[in-house]
Amino acid sequence: MCLAGPGHIMTSQALALALVQYGANLELTASHRQQRKELVIFTELFVLSHEWYEILVTAKLGLGEEESMESTEPGDRIYPKPVKTYRSYYKEDVTRMVKHKLIKFDALLEGEQEACEFAKAENRSNTTLEHEALRQMRESFGDLQDEIRRQNESNTEWTETVRFLLLGFGTEQKKCGEF
Repeated sequence: MCLAGPGHIMTSQALALALVQYGANLELTASHRQQRKELVIFTELFVLSHEWYEILVTAKLGLGEEESMESTEPGDRIYPKPVKTYRSYYKEDVTRMVKHKLIKFDALLEGEQEACEFAKAENRSNTTLEHEALRQMRESFGDLQDEIRRQNESNTEWTETVRFLLLGFGTEQKKCGEF
């Protein structure tokens, strides 16, 4: 256990958890970056194929007339009945929708980057505090060893003084006993 600041205690378990979360955050960020890349690639392919489709199809009216049934989600007023939807595959609609998705991805990645930077800063701060706590403990341990050594020396001197006095007292007793 080490001090992590005034009134805060940072355990090695908490530090390990923070490092695991930091690693998971990096992994999640990499996954989101990959998803964003794929979305851009798929959109470019869609736009390209749509241009070819426009060239090949003489009547574009069929593009927005695809009818599909989609399931509703809990909380929808007609749940659990499916709902009829018309999907739009017009290039303008899809690219606008993808632009909104990219904006959301960018905001998500920015938030994750800030969280990673915060975790790094927190980790550096905790590491610095741990090193300071260890330094203080080493100093205290050294001071304690010095104090124990002084006490031992003092006890040794006192024992020697008592022994000398007892030997002197015993010698005096013998002299008194001879008279």
